[in-house]
Amino acid sequence: MLLDIGCGNGAFAEFAASVGYEVIGIDVDAASIKIAQSRDIPGANFRCCSLKEFCSSLAQFGKFDVITMFEVFEHLDNPQFVLKLVERLLRGQGLFVGSLPNTERVLMWWLNMDYELPPYHLTYWTTRSWSEFLNRNFSFDVLCCESSRYYGYMSDVLLNRYRLPSLFGKLISNFLYPVEFKLESYYKVGASFYFEAMLNRT
Repeated sequence: MLLDIGCGNGAFAEFAASVGYEVIGIDVDAASIKIAQSRDIPGANFRCCSLKEFCSSLAQFGKFDVITMFEVFEHLDNPQFVLKLVERLLRGQGLFVGSLPNTERVLMWWLNMDYELPPYHLTYWTTRSWSEFLNRNFSFDVLCCESSRYYGYMSDVLLNRYRLPSLFGKLISNFLYPVEFKLESYYKVGASFYFEAMLNRT
C-alpha cells in the first residue's frame, strides 16, 4: 500500500495504481482532491485532510509500504514533526520517496523568484542538508539523494513574473532552454533533487 502526501490532482497516484499499488492520496487543497477523485482511478482513494488528521484514522488502513511526498516539504513550517508522522505510518523497511527544490541550483537567487519566499516556501534544502537531516534526526537510511534535471525554471520565472505575451514567451523559452541545459549539465546541479530512504527499524 502506498500513501501519497500532498497528492495534488492525483497524477502520481494514477501512475502508482497503474503499476499495482493500492494508493491513498491526501491533500489539504479541496479543489485538487476534487480533481483527483474525478479521475475515478481503480485502486486509489483520495481524502482532503492534513497528515496529522489522517494519522487519527491509521487503524483503518494499517501501515504503508511506501510513502511519497513530491515538492511538499519546502511548504512546511515544521518538517521534523511531519517526518515523525511519516516514521509512524511506515512499515519496518518501508520506503520514503520524494523530491524538493534544490537551493544550490544555478542562478537561484539571481532571479526575482517571489514564490521561493514565505508564505510559499518556508524551508530551503540541498541534497547534503536533506540527507544529513534524515540521518541525524530519524530512523532512515538514505539510499539515494541526487540532483535531478528540470530545464525551464528560469524561463518559467520570467514568463510568470512579467506576464510576457505568448509569442514573445515562446521565443524566450526557445532561447533559455538550451542555455539552462548547458548550465545544469556543466554544474551538475538541477532545479530539484530526488531522494529515497528506508525505515531501518522493524
